[in-house]
Amino acid sequence: MQSMSSCSQHTCILQKRIAFARRRTASLSRCSCLAAQANTAPQSIAATTCALALSCLCAGGAYAAEPAEIFLRSGCVGCHAGGGNIVQAGASLQTSDLQKNGAATTDAIYKLVYYGKGKMPGYGKECTPRGKCTFGPRLSDEDVQRLSQYVLDQAAVKWK
Repeated sequence: MQSMSSCSQHTCILQKRIAFARRRTASLSRCSCLAAQANTAPQSIAATTCALALSCLCAGGAYAAEPAEIFLRSGCVGCHAGGGNIVQAGASLQTSDLQKNGAATTDAIYKLVYYGKGKMPGYGKECTPRGKCTFGPRLSDEDVQRLSQYVLDQAAVKWK
């Protein structure tokens, strides 16, 4: 588990994602007991948020993940925080870039997430060739579908 000091770098992003997930679903509340069990004795709201987020991300399959959790857990947020793209300009998850790049439908986003494209690895269970796909955990077809819809929904509200 990460220390609180390294975790605090990502607190703002995590707070936004968790706030969104809480508004959309009650499933994150199931993780609160895990944060309490971690015995972290957080000293601030930021530390509490971080502990809760890490416990949820590390829980691993105890319940069906919500799209915001998939976005965090699978690593999407590493490059696409706030709908941006820190690796390749012009390939953000904003509506204008999605349209410009022919990825403004759930099917198009599904293919990008499943098989990858350019510098982005694929995350689908059957993604090939091996070097083109993530070396981390793969996403189920259902998770890729839900993540694709989440991206479109977030783009529609400008990732707020």
